[in-house]
Amino acid sequence: MWLSLGGANELSSVSNSEHCRIVHGMVGAEDIEFDASTNIAYVSADDRRSHSMGVQEAGAIYRVSFIDGEPDIEKMQGTEALSDFHPHGISYFNENGKSYLYVISHRFPEDASKGHDIYLFHIDGCQLKQVDKLEHDLIHSPNDIVALAQDEFYFTNDRKAVTGTSMFIEVLLGLARSGVVHYKEGRYRQLVDDLAFANGIAFQQSSNTLWVSESRGSALRAYRRDVHTGDLELLEIMPLGNSPDNISVTKEGDLLVADHVNGVSQIRNVSDAAHPSPSRVWRIGKNGEHLQIALDGNRYSAVSVAVGLSDKQWLLGSIYNEGLLICAANE
Repeated sequence: MWLSLGGANELSSVSNSEHCRIVHGMVGAEDIEFDASTNIAYVSADDRRSHSMGVQEAGAIYRVSFIDGEPDIEKMQGTEALSDFHPHGISYFNENGKSYLYVISHRFPEDASKGHDIYLFHIDGCQLKQVDKLEHDLIHSPNDIVALAQDEFYFTNDRKAVTGTSMFIEVLLGLARSGVVHYKEGRYRQLVDDLAFANGIAFQQSSNTLWVSESRGSALRAYRRDVHTGDLELLEIMPLGNSPDNISVTKEGDLLVADHVNGVSQIRNVSDAAHPSPSRVWRIGKNGEHLQIALDGNRYSAVSVAVGLSDKQWLLGSIYNEGLLICAANE
């Protein structure tokens, strides 16, 4: 079990954290969406380490503008009245000239049985204006989401069991019981149910491919999407890293995948911020996968997401760490 979590894993390449700099301003930037047309990133942040210690302060969405090159961070307004707002996976999209954000929110982050919501917000500058709030039995352990339009999205449930011994066994043994749900025009359908901790999800429009990371399966899965029904056909299972997390698509159409090198160190990092949790970022393009960034975790631990600010510069977020990380690509 220790080995299956990557307890013996170390980075096989030298950490290139010297090419990175921390930008302070938030804690627990678990997911990031970047709009290349405006050079604005939207960040889902929640202080998960404090939750594990009994503190239940609500999370927030941040707007990070790179219009003038340097990041300008603003906490977005509009969720203050949502005391149980604990954002996780997010998905940005533009429809009919308006910008929107879908947000997965956990009502009580330390107890998945307390329920979850999926919010749809219209983005108006630094304001989030609630358009909809979705609840359903199939939203039982949501992790990440990718929207195609206001009335259609896919999301992952990372577990089937959400409490007790069953959940403990499922996660530690890497049982393939989680999956992907499709939503369209008010209808929810479970399309995939055989993944070992389904995590990140992204849609690669150029190839009409839905990508899903399987954290306990150490792999990515590629599905062809039926444009009429939304059904998914498995195309490929790609072994990748130890514990792949969020997936993003660059403006060039490549994938960036965050990967937790050592699951045991990641777990220890929750209660002990001084214990490093090493991470990698993979870039997957037409020529296969390439290691872009390797971090030993001493400066910045548990990287969960990477987005491309340009072809040579990435913006990274962490499950527990303070701040964001801006890195130059590892050639």
